[in-house]
Amino acid sequence: MYALAVCACLCLCACGGDDKNDVTTPPSAPSSNTGSDNTADLAVTGGVLILGPSYASIRGYINVDQVSAMLVESFGIEYYTNAQSAHFIAQTNKYTGREFAVDITGLKPNTTYYYRAFVKQLSGLTQYGKVLSFTTEKVKIDVEASYSWARISPQDEIFAEYELFYSTKKDQDFKKYQYYDDNITSIMPYTSTIEGLAPGTTYYCYLQNSKTKSDVFSFTTKALPFDLSGVSATYKFTPAYDSYKDEDGKTHDLKWLGGTYTISITSNLGNQVKYGILGIKGLKDASLFDAYKTDKERLFYSESTSSPYTIEVKAWADDHAYGTNIAPIEALVERVNEGDATHEDYWTLYDLLRQCEPAEPYIQAFIEYNGEQIYIGKVY
Repeated sequence: MYALAVCACLCLCACGGDDKNDVTTPPSAPSSNTGSDNTADLAVTGGVLILGPSYASIRGYINVDQVSAMLVESFGIEYYTNAQSAHFIAQTNKYTGREFAVDITGLKPNTTYYYRAFVKQLSGLTQYGKVLSFTTEKVKIDVEASYSWARISPQDEIFAEYELFYSTKKDQDFKKYQYYDDNITSIMPYTSTIEGLAPGTTYYCYLQNSKTKSDVFSFTTKALPFDLSGVSATYKFTPAYDSYKDEDGKTHDLKWLGGTYTISITSNLGNQVKYGILGIKGLKDASLFDAYKTDKERLFYSESTSSPYTIEVKAWADDHAYGTNIAPIEALVERVNEGDATHEDYWTLYDLLRQCEPAEPYIQAFIEYNGEQIYIGKVY
């Protein structure tokens, strides 16, 4: 008789629970002890214990004694962003007495969620607590900026992976920063470093991944103690082989087989700074320069401290062709240009060149100040 009475009591409490607790206007954010003294309902919605950008810990209550608790099948928190959106369930089996707590992860930052406690009985009936709400925090993004670089550190696991977009204009012209491989640290804070920035410049950025997008944030790089307007660079490339003519008399450009770059830097800074160039081979597009300039296997580097700051760098041929030995090509080109090539030489040269993928190096002049490379002008 007692068990039947308890069951009847539970069923009575559950009936109409949905209609009684539905709300159409968002309530204010609850305190952490909301509902603890409410004993009229089977399911009581509690407050928010812990709140972050992508997570929340929420308290709930089940108003049953030890015998009646045996008739409860499951309990937890149901949450959603608005009345029309999908409802999600965060279930738990951990509780003390009447109280339980549910940890919810994967939430979107700076977003209002509505939630309510639920208790499902073995009979199949479910009762819900009152609908309450909370708003997740914005993701804190720390920035450390120097003259030519900045470290971006989002302080939440929702940005364990992300793409960074930046611009010198507040609301337009954002472009994606091209990282080299996996540049983001694997533990929080998920720090990445962007390089090649201009000194004394304000940048606007946002982070984005498949889950969310951050608000636009800004930082300003350090200003140099001198003016760069008197520093410029000119570039000249002298190819090892200008061209060759095939049997039909058609001229083919061979500058990508190698040559010498001469970079002349004009500067009014004297020996306050060092001068140099950074060259990256194997790129098909100058826009990829930033992504690869920290990869030591893909660059050549040279510097000078003497006037007139002219730097020459040899572009070796075997670094500019993929999948083939360059020496036979050089020998065949020499025979062709000297007029000693046979018909078979032409066909062999044609086959070897067809295997090569031209990849001229991209280079950029820089000054070095306090150990940082500050780039001059555009990538050549």
